[in-house]
Amino acid sequence: LVGLIDVAPTLCALAGVEPPTTFTGQSLVALWEGSSLGARSLLAHGNFWGPPLSSLRQHDHKLILGPEVPGRPRSLDLFAWREDPRERENGAALEAERAESMRQRLERTERVLGERAGGAVELDHATFERLKATGYVGGDESTDG
Repeated sequence: LVGLIDVAPTLCALAGVEPPTTFTGQSLVALWEGSSLGARSLLAHGNFWGPPLSSLRQHDHKLILGPEVPGRPRSLDLFAWREDPRERENGAALEAERAESMRQRLERTERVLGERAGGAVELDHATFERLKATGYVGGDESTDG
């Protein structure tokens, strides 16, 4: 399993630069050299439409955690992604212990990443307009996004 989080450490390795200690991914250069990265977990977050979802792939399973909705628990979907690549059979009820363990790990990781994220960024008007023109921000300068 590899992810976008591995791109920056890989580029650092290729450039011969020591990556910052804040990077949590790992270089993928070993893959090109025929080695393995070993067992890994992979976190994903986002959605093209609707509220963002989070997922954790670990070994042969993928947990999808639904959005936070006040007053309701987050939904859990657990798939054996090698056996069920189209994710049609939700095994969360059958493997409740695995689903709960993965949920706890995913929420703990989200919490840590949220703490590292930092605060709001102040943009000058010209920078805001350039980013808006490329689709990286929407709305107006008084909003977060």
